[in-house]
Amino acid sequence: MAAGKIGKYERLDVLGSGTSGVVYLAWDTLLRRQVALKEIRADGAEMERLLEEARVLDRLQHPHIVRIHSVDVTADGIVLLDMELIKGRNLASVLKERAGTPLDAGEATRIALAVLDALAYAHERRIVHRDIKPANILIGDDGAIKLSDFGLAEALGTGSVAGGGGTYPYMAPEDFSEDAASDRRSDLWAVGVLLYEMLTGRRPFTVTRQRDPFAWKRAVEQDNPPMPTDANPALAPAWNTLLIQ
Repeated sequence: MAAGKIGKYERLDVLGSGTSGVVYLAWDTLLRRQVALKEIRADGAEMERLLEEARVLDRLQHPHIVRIHSVDVTADGIVLLDMELIKGRNLASVLKERAGTPLDAGEATRIALAVLDALAYAHERRIVHRDIKPANILIGDDGAIKLSDFGLAEALGTGSVAGGGGTYPYMAPEDFSEDAASDRRSDLWAVGVLLYEMLTGRRPFTVTRQRDPFAWKRAVEQDNPPMPTDANPALAPAWNTLLIQ
């Protein structure tokens, strides 16, 4: 259980943590509402990157994208991102709980379409997400689907973003290069991987060395994933055409 106050927020509990910081369930004492409060300690270039993330999020007002309410920086260099609180869980926890059992095709399609709708909106504004994965897809207790964590998002600028980025199992082949130029196609590739995983209960590509980017690159470029209907015979054959090109 988290405790203590920071700025106008009372920390109530820890919702999640990672390399970039901690997300708390918090109480906004001024507006008197619960929020998801992301706290990240940063300085210099990292501070500017985080503020740019907030600017990106502020431009995205869509029913399937987690909203940002405000951003603040404390005197000791902690960035506070006050975000919409989604009561529910993420898709990663759903898939883990199912332990290889596929989702219903209708539910998998509903989730994928919501993510694609959110991405179409972002792409129209020349923003790519760059880290589509189950942990960044929230499923509310009311059934709402929300795309979160645009921490790797970038403006498309001239049409692409240098430097790759993302999470290995969901990265497109071109994103493994140091001089990679990610564009909206990287997001769409990741959604395809995600949909395959939801429908079959397994990822299309697997490696022994999970943290080895070269192993993932070889798998994505050289391996042929099983047809979806081989992994899940209950699926309609049309899924083979849709997911395996």
